[in-house]
Amino acid sequence: MPKISIIVPNFNYANFLTDALSSVQHQTFQDWECIVIDDASVDNSVDIINSFINQDSRFKLIQMPKHSGIAFVRNAGLDAATGDYIAFLDADDVYAQTALETLYITAKMTDADMVSGMAHAVEETFHFVKSDNAAFVPVGFQPYINPGIYMTRSTRAQSWFWLWRRIYKRSMIGDTRFNTKLNAIGEDIGLMLEIAHKAKYMADIPMPVVYHRKHFNSVSMRTPCQDYFDYFPALLEIAEKQFPNYDPGFWQIFYNAITEYIIRECIVKPRALKANLDAARATILKCAQMIPRQFLSRKKRFMFWYLSRLKNA
Repeated sequence: MPKISIIVPNFNYANFLTDALSSVQHQTFQDWECIVIDDASVDNSVDIINSFINQDSRFKLIQMPKHSGIAFVRNAGLDAATGDYIAFLDADDVYAQTALETLYITAKMTDADMVSGMAHAVEETFHFVKSDNAAFVPVGFQPYINPGIYMTRSTRAQSWFWLWRRIYKRSMIGDTRFNTKLNAIGEDIGLMLEIAHKAKYMADIPMPVVYHRKHFNSVSMRTPCQDYFDYFPALLEIAEKQFPNYDPGFWQIFYNAITEYIIRECIVKPRALKANLDAARATILKCAQMIPRQFLSRKKRFMFWYLSRLKNA
């Protein structure tokens, strides 16, 4: 049984997939399996994946029978994983060459349930280049025993939810799976809400472990559609169910961060693109009713009060 199972979802990312899988293959830590789940791609992604399988039996392919969406794809990977730890790598991202070794050694040294490294944003033209001199360098780490403290000390609350900069004990994730209502964007936020409170100990490493590629085909850059707008109420329902599991400090940061996310995706982006304005407006009105205003800043409380008045007018 491998120490780490790396789950790589893919849909039509043939242009980036070789980089991603090469960065796995050339890790300084070699006790892994890499499960690539192809979501019915129509490019040559499967050929690329099979070329890696033919070279290295640690790569495995799962082919979805039809295009299903990111939550279903990640769940297929979790169901197939056998490692002691789980890692998530997007098909358009790249690992630092010592990423898994650094994360794994820290996890074993501290018995942390999840260990995080840093992520660096890179341009579309970025490429993985194998180094023959890559070697593990011991680094310090910041320990946390409470998800709320972890959130409050993050330099960006958004980074708290990034799945692909961590490894997780598979035993901590257990039977929890990605909520399939969050199948367009932000499925990682839902899963983190459902598992982070189970962690008895967490560690954060001050070094980059993943290079996150920004490009126009990435989920974060796509034009908002109805699936996007359905996502926000579904996420707020998950948050409501998890409310007893986190302290008020956590929820204050969470709801303010999610409110900014909603504003960007349901007001700023639709207006800039002049797309789906009615659906966006309906979503933000619904979210205004669902977010507990006691956790919001005065500015955001006023904005949602104003939106609620518009709905009732």
